[in-house]
Amino acid sequence: MTKKQLLEYTREFRAGLLASRCGNPDNMCHAVCAPLQSLLEMQGVECRLVAGDVLDGWGHYWIELRGGTVLDPTASQFRRPNGRAMPRIYYGARPEWYSEYQTEKISLVDARSVFKDYLEGGYPRPSFVNQLNQVVERCLAEKRT
Repeated sequence: MTKKQLLEYTREFRAGLLASRCGNPDNMCHAVCAPLQSLLEMQGVECRLVAGDVLDGWGHYWIELRGGTVLDPTASQFRRPNGRAMPRIYYGARPEWYSEYQTEKISLVDARSVFKDYLEGGYPRPSFVNQLNQVVERCLAEKRT
């Protein structure tokens, strides 16, 4: 997957999950990053879910790609130490104010469970949810064979 494709995939995924919140990513980092990390791995992107702190004490999750590049689909909930806004999706070297304290990998089944509340509440766009379910079902079927 190219950088352009990765960022477009991430934009669409983020938009689908945050649609009911008018795109507001506040306190949604795990709900976005955990299933996204699993889906990216299914697409052949080597990555890991990272838990840590941002700006000395704000708990946060982001995705780290092979080679150390950070993909943070909810970066816009924070401001840089100099007060400047972060982009909606951050892609680049790990900022100095991000500190890791835990690494996680989740399974496809765990990724789907993250969506359970959203599915029952009808939050994301139905086409997005249907597409996600189809991808997860296809990947689970491939793993069984």
